[in-house]
Amino acid sequence: MLYINLLLFIASFFIIWKGAGLVVLSVERLSHKLNISAFAASFFVLGILTSLPEIFVGINAVIDKDPEIYVGNLIGASIVLLLLVIPLLAILGNGMSLSHNLDRRTLLLALLVIAAPMFFIIDSNVSLFEGVFMVLFYCVLFYSIEKKKGLLESVKDKIFDGKTHSQLMLFIFWWE
Repeated sequence: MLYINLLLFIASFFIIWKGAGLVVLSVERLSHKLNISAFAASFFVLGILTSLPEIFVGINAVIDKDPEIYVGNLIGASIVLLLLVIPLLAILGNGMSLSHNLDRRTLLLALLVIAAPMFFIIDSNVSLFEGVFMVLFYCVLFYSIEKKKGLLESVKDKIFDGKTHSQLMLFIFWWE
């Protein structure tokens, strides 16, 4: 039984690796089709898609009246990504350079959005006001990056460029 579990673990690892490669390739193709930077596409698309499992963990944790699990998961994941994954990628890739057009103000805003939950959790309580503030803070960051990159405008232009009526109606429904 141990060998079967080990084999399943290794097979799962390679399936996830291959799937991640397909996702990266798809986001790169999407960014080229929309004529935007890969950074902008990954910021929005991958940011949302990779957050879905954590959102469901959060929903289940709140339903089970154990939100500490969710908060620990989010803080732990943020620390691992910022202090382990990014440095490891820089080490393995002999350095990294990011091609983005974000100014210092927007990067500082992104850092504050990332750090906001840790500041609000210091008192071991996140109020309704703090939750609403963090969502609005994220929306400000989204708008700040979106107005420079024009992601939504680019998507709208590509969809309205000679597409079928059903695709247009689907987009209009999504846009509003």
